[in-house]
Amino acid sequence: MRHGEAENNVRSILNSTNEHAMSLTEEGKKQVRLQAEKMQKPDIIISSPIVRAVETAGIVADRLGMLHERIIIDERVSETNFGMFEGKSRDEYLAHFSQVGERFSKAVPGGETWGDVRARVGSLLAHLEEIYNNKRILIVSHDAPILLMESVALGEDDVQTAKRAFSLRESDGRFLHNAGVRDIPYMPLPRNDRGEIDLHRPYIDSMVLLDAEGNEYERVSEVVDCWVESGSMPFAEQHYPFENKTEFLKRSPGDFIAEYIAQTRTWFYYMHALGVLLFDRLAFKNVVSTGTILAANGEKISKSKRNYTDPLDLINQYGSDSMRFYLMSSPVMQSEDIRFRDEDVRDAHNRVVSMLWNTFKFYELYKSEYDGITMADDSAHVLDRWMRARMNETVEEVTRAMDAYDTPQACRALRDCIEDYSTWYIRRSRDRMKGEGKDKQYALAMQRECLLLLARLMAPITPFIAESISRGVGMKDSIHLAQWPVVRQKTFFSRLFGEKKDGMIDAMSEVRALASRALEARDKAKIKVRQPLARLTVPKLVHAPEKNRKELLAVIADEVNVKEVIEGEEVLLDTLLTPALKLEGDAREFVRAVQALRKKNNLKPGEMAQLTVSENAKVVVEKAKEELEEARVQITFGQGKEEIQLSSGSVSIALE
Repeated sequence: MRHGEAENNVRSILNSTNEHAMSLTEEGKKQVRLQAEKMQKPDIIISSPIVRAVETAGIVADRLGMLHERIIIDERVSETNFGMFEGKSRDEYLAHFSQVGERFSKAVPGGETWGDVRARVGSLLAHLEEIYNNKRILIVSHDAPILLMESVALGEDDVQTAKRAFSLRESDGRFLHNAGVRDIPYMPLPRNDRGEIDLHRPYIDSMVLLDAEGNEYERVSEVVDCWVESGSMPFAEQHYPFENKTEFLKRSPGDFIAEYIAQTRTWFYYMHALGVLLFDRLAFKNVVSTGTILAANGEKISKSKRNYTDPLDLINQYGSDSMRFYLMSSPVMQSEDIRFRDEDVRDAHNRVVSMLWNTFKFYELYKSEYDGITMADDSAHVLDRWMRARMNETVEEVTRAMDAYDTPQACRALRDCIEDYSTWYIRRSRDRMKGEGKDKQYALAMQRECLLLLARLMAPITPFIAESISRGVGMKDSIHLAQWPVVRQKTFFSRLFGEKKDGMIDAMSEVRALASRALEARDKAKIKVRQPLARLTVPKLVHAPEKNRKELLAVIADEVNVKEVIEGEEVLLDTLLTPALKLEGDAREFVRAVQALRKKNNLKPGEMAQLTVSENAKVVVEKAKEELEEARVQITFGQGKEEIQLSSGSVSIALE
């Protein structure tokens, strides 16, 4: 029985000591008297020492004609110790916990956890069962202790108790109303010190088992190693050799098993030992053995120390695909120990999952413009040819790694490919996607093919983003029902150009390296990339096929933003800025500022906007006319709200 309404209930403050005793209100006394009239007379009353509970027990005893000597005060059914929240509002206390289940392990400073309370009320119930067997006992206590008494009686764990507390709580957020009563049928089951059902020794040793005829069973001390049961799993689950022979032979030996490194001398060993002894065959062909995940400081992960971030918090922040990719790419998948660091999950999110998703979102902007019939294989564009070869290479690497059950190597290959796809192919193909004609269709077709292929390769490791991307590009069936990709054979473009599988990969690697050196020269000269330059000299391309040399030099020119790239002895950047080049640079800077304002104002692609520009920018506006038309802006001249700096001076703009 919960005590009647007391002063602390009316004031909604916490009280777990008698230092500032809170007595029953007149309404509370009335509640107790009414409840007592409905009750059967107990043999004994056990009461919490808190004043409101003692008063409640006294009223019940008087109403049922019992002597007060039959009331036993027991600290074990006292109110939860609220520690630093003693005397404070109940809302303040509840705000300390993000969810109900936290109360079992998260103690307030100076207070108790629900685990502590359950242990003490469980101790009392076991004691009462021992000395008052078959007696009717009334326990007068408080809301949470009564909930936890019932938890002990039902043999619930923390999660089950938390769920029940949430579902049974009354309209005032309480488990039981003031003066409310609950029957708790307690049975002497094997329980541990926390009050939980525990069928392990030594708790199970206290139990005597009976059969249907009442015969007692005794536990024998000699038992077969429990790992023999686990080692028997491959055949025992089919009840082989007594039946299901065909099914067993079809499924055994297993292609692979996966478990923690410590199973090497237990489960792994017993499976093989039993397989060889009984059937003269191996139990499995391959094994994936994981190492130990440690805390960031190298300590063993511990619930009591809370030296780790709740995985659900990381999943909520970065997504489960990021968590999966981090773990599948880590040395833990090669039986090595790792220190789990939150920033590594974040890195997997930023460098892999988010990067891949952003490439898909870029494709999504233009996918409605794809004609649906253009084939990526037919494109002779060097970027498309390189991307096809790069995808082929990735399929080979990932397939080889997965066949060897080497997920870290598979993840490395995928990460490198996604980075190449996003930071090179997509970036160098943006203008193609925004353009018109057949080249635009080739770029769209190539991107669609890349996304589908990456989704198939990523599906076993990051299933959710793989499914989302495949559906987003038009797949009707789940990506997880698709066939594993194979290396593409020679296609039209390779027959036409006689291209070797790795030729374009080597050539593009050389192009990117030279472009990087040229950009370093720009940075050293303190010239922005948006400012066009006249000429760049680079060493002769060693790996470029002669027929593709001009196209590859053009890729460098686009990346470095120079008018011309010529082959010579070393990387040399012509940094002389003519008036014409300065004007072109100003035009690019101006367009960039307009695009930034469109994004700031949340304007969608194709949505028309009004651009106001100061009079001194007319020459720049004329130079950027085509790009501004593509940016969907109508231009009027006047005073703008924002200033941008050009080489010709400061101009003002505004966008609505």
